[in-house]
Amino acid sequence: MSSEIKSIFKFIALAAVGFAVNFSLTAVAAPDHTDKAIWVGLLLTSFGMAAAIFALQIVTLPFAVLTFLWRIVVGGKPLTKQKNSPDKIERFGRALFILVYLVISTTTGAIVGAIAGGMDILSTAVLFAIAGMLLAWFVPDELIWSVEG
Repeated sequence: MSSEIKSIFKFIALAAVGFAVNFSLTAVAAPDHTDKAIWVGLLLTSFGMAAAIFALQIVTLPFAVLTFLWRIVVGGKPLTKQKNSPDKIERFGRALFILVYLVISTTTGAIVGAIAGGMDILSTAVLFAIAGMLLAWFVPDELIWSVEG
């Protein structure tokens, strides 16, 4: 199976798991609002991941360009890549992706917590924050950096 097909299956699995987690959290936090749970599941999975990837690329691209230029100025090799370990920009980008998705999930959780008949704002925000951090942590690197390839 080609790597493109594997990436497509990984993306579909990520979207399905993300929707299921976000839908379930909303259904638990606001039990009488199934329609809102569907919307939160769809929007947080699609918009949240897209916004986190966009923020990652906007911030890490200038760092990558400056690092490349600095290596040329000091006379080093312009492109150095370790075989088994990610470089500093990839680690920074991964941490930024997790942080941005964590903030988006926490904000969504606070909004869901404000729905009448549900849990309170703080506990729902913490619940969504933990789930968002775990979801963002387990996103494969090839999906985060897929625009490069």
